[in-house]
Amino acid sequence: MQNIKHDKYTIPISSPLYFKPPWYSLDTEVQMVHYETKREIIETLLPEPLEYHSNEVIAWVSSAPFSTHGPLDEAAIFLTCKFEGVQGVYEPFVYCDQEVALVSGREVIGWAKKPGEINLKMYGETVRGELRRGCTQLMSLACTVDVQGDPDELPFGPEFIVKLIPSAEEDSPAEVAQLVKMESAMTPKPGKFFKGKGSVCFERDNIDPLYTLEPVKIIAGYYGVFDMVLPNGKIVYTY
Repeated sequence: MQNIKHDKYTIPISSPLYFKPPWYSLDTEVQMVHYETKREIIETLLPEPLEYHSNEVIAWVSSAPFSTHGPLDEAAIFLTCKFEGVQGVYEPFVYCDQEVALVSGREVIGWAKKPGEINLKMYGETVRGELRRGCTQLMSLACTVDVQGDPDELPFGPEFIVKLIPSAEEDSPAEVAQLVKMESAMTPKPGKFFKGKGSVCFERDNIDPLYTLEPVKIIAGYYGVFDMVLPNGKIVYTY
């Protein structure tokens, strides 16, 4: 008989879909628009015990030709926040177009990933990223690549993720409810990170309400090529 607790990592137990972290994503194109939104909207989206830090938001679209889960595109919104005095980020919305990355990210780390159609291309002097789900273009990013940029200008830090696994029983609380801290490595390729003007637009959709985070001030747009390593997270709070 199979020893589920000690011999197995994930399901299906006879043919696992993915392997344990760390997971790698190489030569990944990343577009970001750094902007400010309304404080009251950020506060509405931050789960306890995360605290408000600033009005700054990062809208993200990426395309990875290679990862240990296969080629994948992703889109997300990062809010700045604090936990126990440490500044970090939280993703209320994150989308992926590849099933292995979507399932592993939700099951192991707890990322709130949903499927989406994602596109990232350069048209003339402008990089354009798009996120579509169903009939709605939820998010459109645009940026120019005017000068060399510095990734340290962006308000990243450790990422905080709410991992929820529902109970199979009726009217029972979540089987797992944890706050996970993730510290990933994101290294730009030499000479391949640029800064310019940025733009972000949202289409109204009450099922995926990214539009509530509409910008009140655009700070800058960024485009670069990165190698990324995603390790295991650390449980820092249990609900």
